[in-house]
Amino acid sequence: MKKKKQASVENVMEILVETFKPQDGYILCLKSLPANLKAYEGFQWPEVGPISAPDWKPTQECGNGLHAFKWGVGDVGLACMEEGAKWLVLNVKEEGIVDLDGKIKFEQCEVVYCGARDIAISIIEAHAPAGTAVMFGTATAGDSGTATAGYKGTATAGEWGILVIEYYHEESMSYRKKCAVVDSVSFLPGVKYCLKDGEFVTVNETEA
Repeated sequence: MKKKKQASVENVMEILVETFKPQDGYILCLKSLPANLKAYEGFQWPEVGPISAPDWKPTQECGNGLHAFKWGVGDVGLACMEEGAKWLVLNVKEEGIVDLDGKIKFEQCEVVYCGARDIAISIIEAHAPAGTAVMFGTATAGDSGTATAGYKGTATAGEWGILVIEYYHEESMSYRKKCAVVDSVSFLPGVKYCLKDGEFVTVNETEA
């Protein structure tokens, strides 16, 4: 009996994320919700499929619409971070979205993924415009390239590459980006870095 050839985890992920590529005129957005998928005032989200805001108003204020992070970028303090939270990837028509400074709102969308944060982030990163600082993302660049990561993300760059990671600045109450050049002395090529207390450290150091 011939053994079935098993695909590697990497190949499975490549196939998986490619199926979520949005059509022209559409974007992918990130959203997190409690395990029961109930949002503000008990509004129920589906695990998959289309959903519309029954009280939609295209006003420049919260409420009266569906809310999410465009390409996974925004104020992570607005995300649901409770234990067991589910992370959704939404397919949204770009025309008509309202920017609310830290998140966006829109009238309708389609839930195309619901589950683990890491997978949701991988889907967003696979299709986001180059240089997008996706929250919790992992950015990698080659020699002389620029690796840009979002809040609580990690960055890896080659020789003379640039590490860029977003962080929250307490004093100004705003999100900023910190940069470093991979000079092979202070910062090494091919090493994964994150920010801890506002400073670059290797990921292994934070896990110790």
